[in-house]
Amino acid sequence: MTAGETRASTVGWSGGHMRRDVQIGVVGAGAMGTEHIRLLSEQVPGARVTVVHDPDPARVALVRQRFPHVLPAPTSDELINAEAVDAIVIAAPDEDHESLVLRCLEAGKPVLCEKPLASDSAGCLRVVQREAELGRQLVRVGLMRRFDPVHRAVRDQLADGAVGEPVAMHCTHRVREVPAWFTGDMTFTNAAVHDIDVVRWILGTEIASVTVHSPSGPAVANAAFVDPQIVVFETLRGTVVTLELFLNARFGYQVTCEVVGTSGVVSTAQVASPVLLRQGRRSSGIDIGFQSRFASAYQAELTEWTRAVGGGDQPGGATAWDGYLVTVTAETCVRAAREATRVAIDAMERPALYDPRRDAQLDAV
Repeated sequence: MTAGETRASTVGWSGGHMRRDVQIGVVGAGAMGTEHIRLLSEQVPGARVTVVHDPDPARVALVRQRFPHVLPAPTSDELINAEAVDAIVIAAPDEDHESLVLRCLEAGKPVLCEKPLASDSAGCLRVVQREAELGRQLVRVGLMRRFDPVHRAVRDQLADGAVGEPVAMHCTHRVREVPAWFTGDMTFTNAAVHDIDVVRWILGTEIASVTVHSPSGPAVANAAFVDPQIVVFETLRGTVVTLELFLNARFGYQVTCEVVGTSGVVSTAQVASPVLLRQGRRSSGIDIGFQSRFASAYQAELTEWTRAVGGGDQPGGATAWDGYLVTVTAETCVRAAREATRVAIDAMERPALYDPRRDAQLDAV
């Protein structure tokens, strides 16, 4: 029995009652880490944040000022191996994700890692291979749109056959603005990863090829950052998907997807806001960032993860394999944009650990 299995039996459910809260350590106390700590502490039943680590003592101090029970860890290794930590949330800088996840695997502890799983597909693959060697899925990647109610509704309607067979899908990802350090490649490797995951998850098939179309008018002729960009995905089942990435749209934040089927269309509804009628004008609010648009998704993601960890179950959400394929596809988008041509996805064969039929077979035993 591994350390993780022993821990799960200690934390798990018995007769419908949890023996104790899941003790969670959080690596990274920046904006995302702090928000995860807040949600886990205030809105996720069965969760208790016990330890936090961040290289910046000021960030840790701010967390402890609001949540005095959270203890500081001098290093990430001390947090990962602490007896007071059953599971870990990683919200550290992207370049640290791979190393941290691998250390969580060696400790036998479940981990929810913010995207990306690693800085590149090679790093993601190392995580996948190590997890496959261990024979247990301990990693989940924070691709939170899978927990958004409207995205789930679109997937459910499609799975129920409400619109027939999908023949086309249209997605938009518009952001008010991105920081000055945001590079053109990050349009795909940082922003589009969520859309890539949604396409795979909703359609239930893999992306086979990528083409990227960029504007070429005078407005972007000499621009260092090309915006917007239109991505065309072709799936293994023949569905054609368009994705508009507009990361300096100025007006606010907007994420949508629409699936066109052989007998109907299903799309994500815009998040409702009050409609104001005043002085001859009609207006309503628009989200200005992902934090407000996907607030309920983050809460649902953490709630499901905590419940599964506490019960010794396998959580829903994106696996390490999903994190790998998303990153491979994003890197293919970068290549397609540079070469201005259609590029096929080249990914390794899926390990048996991530075969969905494997779970069904285990459940039947």
